[in-house]
Amino acid sequence: MQFSELWLRSFVSPALDSDALGHLLTMAGLEVEEQDSVATAFTGEVDLQASYIAPSTLSTLAFQFYNGKISATTQDRTITLTGAISVAVKNLALNGTSDWYPTSASLIGTFNDSFSGEHFDGKLQANWSNAANNLNMDNIAGSFSLGGHVTQHGYGIYALDLHAGIDGKGNMSLTVNQLAFGSSSYSGSGSATLANGVISNASITLTNVDQVVISLTFGKSAFSGTITAGGEQVATVVNGPFGAVSVDFIDNTIIGLI
Repeated sequence: MQFSELWLRSFVSPALDSDALGHLLTMAGLEVEEQDSVATAFTGEVDLQASYIAPSTLSTLAFQFYNGKISATTQDRTITLTGAISVAVKNLALNGTSDWYPTSASLIGTFNDSFSGEHFDGKLQANWSNAANNLNMDNIAGSFSLGGHVTQHGYGIYALDLHAGIDGKGNMSLTVNQLAFGSSSYSGSGSATLANGVISNASITLTNVDQVVISLTFGKSAFSGTITAGGEQVATVVNGPFGAVSVDFIDNTIIGLI
């Protein structure tokens, strides 16, 4: 039997490289006789342009990269990556000295793979509203938005549209407008707190049109949750082996790893 590592990792993806993953499968009784790379050497080109935007005031500078394009071609395969990066910085005073700090940034891009038929388009935007006030992660105030779609041969696989904000006191809020995979689509909200620059605890609740509700709680090193359908609990979510997620259904007929 032959299968790709990418296909295997679509079900469970432990933090192991290819060789270690093959060894783990063999030790588990699923002998991996041979591992081969399917990638071939490629040639390509990079086209990156930049522009300077004249500041409206002497304390503001905007610098943009745009029309960035990377293309690579292998035998029977073409990969293209296009996008634009925009960064705005401002000269601000901190502890009696002035320096340049980023105040906003955006990244827009597309990825196409002719071999697999995969297409990705996405956009990331971020704003830092108190750049000069405090550089401690716990006291940053700002927001970011992330959205994108992944399709394969024209069919939607994943979609994501979320917005997060932090209030400068270590409190984060999250709004999920869409989290879709295949024919399932969820939306919801969550919150988290920062301690010493690390998310110490977080929770999120997602619901789909069929009233399937996924509630998750994250700690520093573990997380747990439940899945309900029509108001009745049908599964629990816990840490699984090798950093995976174990979904244990109440009737004990299915245990899934994602």
